[in-house]
Amino acid sequence: MSAIDLDYGALTIDTCIFDNHGITLEKGLFKQLDQFSGSPVKLVFADVIYHELLAHLTKKTKEARDKVTQGLRASLAQQLSDQTQNDNARALLFGLGDDAEIARNRLTAFYANTGAETVSAEKYANVATLIHLYFQAKSPFDTAGEKKYEFPDALALLSIEAWAKENSTKVLAVSADIGWRKFAETSDYIDVVENLGDAISHFQPHNAARNIIAELSLAVTQGKSNSILNAVVSAIENSLDGLDIYVEASSAYYFEEDDIYATYKKHEFIEESPGVPEINVIRIDADSLVLQLIASVICDVHCTFNLSVRDPVDKDYVSIGDNSLTQEEEYQTEILVTLSGDFTKGLESIEVDDIEILETIENVDFGDVEPDWSDD
Repeated sequence: MSAIDLDYGALTIDTCIFDNHGITLEKGLFKQLDQFSGSPVKLVFADVIYHELLAHLTKKTKEARDKVTQGLRASLAQQLSDQTQNDNARALLFGLGDDAEIARNRLTAFYANTGAETVSAEKYANVATLIHLYFQAKSPFDTAGEKKYEFPDALALLSIEAWAKENSTKVLAVSADIGWRKFAETSDYIDVVENLGDAISHFQPHNAARNIIAELSLAVTQGKSNSILNAVVSAIENSLDGLDIYVEASSAYYFEEDDIYATYKKHEFIEESPGVPEINVIRIDADSLVLQLIASVICDVHCTFNLSVRDPVDKDYVSIGDNSLTQEEEYQTEILVTLSGDFTKGLESIEVDDIEILETIENVDFGDVEPDWSDD
């Protein structure tokens, strides 16, 4: 990458973007940020963002461990494991330090892998400006709601803007927060976009991938199959295989869920304009290319409900049959496609190295459930 060819010299990301992606620092789009390590583009974070991420990661770590603890207790209660096995599992899963330590280690590794730099609010944020923005209800503060909750955003933005001014560079910020967008409208040093994939694509030399994207876009528009699109279908199907889907339902009867699975039906790629699928260049190396597509996936979710009623005499539950239901669900996912080969020779010379499906279906509400009275 050449700094001369870039509109922005730095990239920063709001906490809400990390939250929207589940703070999956080691995979997906966040993994792709390691391309900025040692590059002319700086990946910078205000120190307040670091502390917010640390707090959110610590909370997610605690929640995950609480679920494991509940699962181990249930396993012991149902005699699926004994106390020794549970103790060994706890030692394996909980022997990595406390919640905050694990979160801190993950965040430290992320900063090291991406070459991220910290921008200190103590050094760069002007307190007088902060107070002025607060009492004048100027962005990122707002006249509505609790203005105090915007202080972290204000500290982050003022710090990044002052850093950008000092370094004579523009910063591309990724945020879905309206306060960030309004602040950027009045700033000469910060622009804001909502999509992380869009932001990363700003820093890619598009010429090397232009023909590949054009061919792929045409194939999508015309509904033609090729090795890349066929591999995407297979990846979506595989992502649905063996999912742990949370089922919601209501019934006048006691029920238990069984045989829960999802099957792929079809998908459509999201378009940035009519007839033009959204394809972002996430990364270009000497012999590899990472593209981002976004797809709306339709699948069928199957579940068998075993229903029963309680015998008022024996106090036991008596089966009254089951009902196997199928419900169509739709969800949206980002897709990262890693390609390799000679990009000057078109799609026929390209190999698909990896496809990562970033989102999938997590829960389904089947509504009111009754026995299948048509069964004999």
